[in-house]
Amino acid sequence: MDYARQHGDWELQHLPRGFSGSNRDLWDFKADGALAAVNWDEEAELICRGEMPVVAVGFAPVRLGLIPRVLPDDVASGRLAAAHFLERGFRHLAYVGKNYRHEYELRHKGFFEAAAAAGVQVATFTTELAFASWQESNAVRDRLGAWLRALRHPLGVLASDEHDSRLVLDASHAVGLRVPDDIAVLGIGNNVQVWEHCVPPLSNIEVPSYETGYEAAALLDRLMAGDKVPARDVLLPPKGVVQRRSTDVVAIENADVRAAAEYVRAHVDEAFGVERLAELVGISRRWMENRFRTALGCTPREYILRTRVAKARELLASDPKKKLQDVAAECGFTDCRRMRIVFEQQTGIQPAAYRRKMLEEGKRR
Repeated sequence: MDYARQHGDWELQHLPRGFSGSNRDLWDFKADGALAAVNWDEEAELICRGEMPVVAVGFAPVRLGLIPRVLPDDVASGRLAAAHFLERGFRHLAYVGKNYRHEYELRHKGFFEAAAAAGVQVATFTTELAFASWQESNAVRDRLGAWLRALRHPLGVLASDEHDSRLVLDASHAVGLRVPDDIAVLGIGNNVQVWEHCVPPLSNIEVPSYETGYEAAALLDRLMAGDKVPARDVLLPPKGVVQRRSTDVVAIENADVRAAAEYVRAHVDEAFGVERLAELVGISRRWMENRFRTALGCTPREYILRTRVAKARELLASDPKKKLQDVAAECGFTDCRRMRIVFEQQTGIQPAAYRRKMLEEGKRR
């Protein structure tokens, strides 16, 4: 609707029912173009028989080439979730989700691949399509609780959506596991009413729902003007992690290292070094060096820079229009030059090139 207000005199209407109700609905509607939730190849093939431009949005597992699609980048969401846990020191991860929708498979894929690249394995629990009764729901909750309790803790759990997130919370509470101390839980989606009213409030990956609608309208506008159908899907990166209580923890046993790591994450936008960190924690720099190596396998300086680069990667991937100097400032670097040097040392690529790479990967998937 915002795109329509800004770019033309559009009249927006809704189909009275889906394609399954009447295969002629779309053509009887006499529209100039349509945005549609296209769930199956049969629906896409029906659309292709007509002359009206259509853009698929949301969950659209149709074959590429049948109909243009604008979708959230679910692989990137999974990768961002893994990075969120790894930055907090988690070395034991799990995924809880459904396997009957393509978007969930992509989220699992991104989560698994990013964890594997860091040398961390992911345990997987598959939930049901639907529950026929409270008894069945409770049985799945109990199986999940026993499974979670048997894994090594502290454990970072990615849930595929808000429903599975609440299931993980319920299962954890039922077997006496503390959230986030024993299990940190992260969900995917934009359902604020769910995330903020859970106990404890749930952290989540914010998917670009608004941007998906806006970019789909923009693509439809171009198609109605005569442009060719794009050869690739339009994939939009996640907007970032919304931090709440369910992952507000650092999975580090040593209290001094945990306090230092929590300070680094909370103040990543500030310029400080190891000396200031040691003073804040109340131990000598030498002791801090030794304890960081034992707990995290790196020096405090390496941890600070790694956290700054992780934040920079998140900003570069989630906001393609943000200026590099603003990214540097929000990550605690003194200037763009310093960010480029550190970023390239850790990733093998410069920030601007990394941003282009993420955009290209999104277009290819």
